[in-house]
Amino acid sequence: ETLYSGDTVLLVFPDGTGPALLSCLIAGIPLNKVHELQFQPGEIRFDVNYDSINALASSSPSQTYLDKLQRGRDELKQLRENPDLLRNVKDLEYEKELERENREQEAKKKEEAQVMELERRKEKEKAKKEKEEREAKRKE
Repeated sequence: ETLYSGDTVLLVFPDGTGPALLSCLIAGIPLNKVHELQFQPGEIRFDVNYDSINALASSSPSQTYLDKLQRGRDELKQLRENPDLLRNVKDLEYEKELERENREQEAKKKEEAQVMELERRKEKEKAKKEKEEREAKRKE
């Protein structure tokens, strides 16, 4: 955009990927290294230009960043060894919710079965009593 050449421009992004991608494009850094320029939540960078971005990209990554990379490698190795673990949090929560609902339905069915059994026994006892009363009347 040539209309803003030399002016101060403020760009606001919802996450750190957008500004990192823009920084790569400005500095000519390969896009497979965009993660190295990732912005942290709330991070502000001033005087973003070709030289400042290349200086940032050439600096060694922080220990926190290296730890995150290692954790990612470990998790990836674990997922490759056991593909059944490849489920996101929403899927796991959904499965737990389904299990809970199934338990509740089973408990409800069991309770209904018990109620039905009690009613069946009462009907059987009532029929038995009526039969005994009829037989008693016949004997008289």
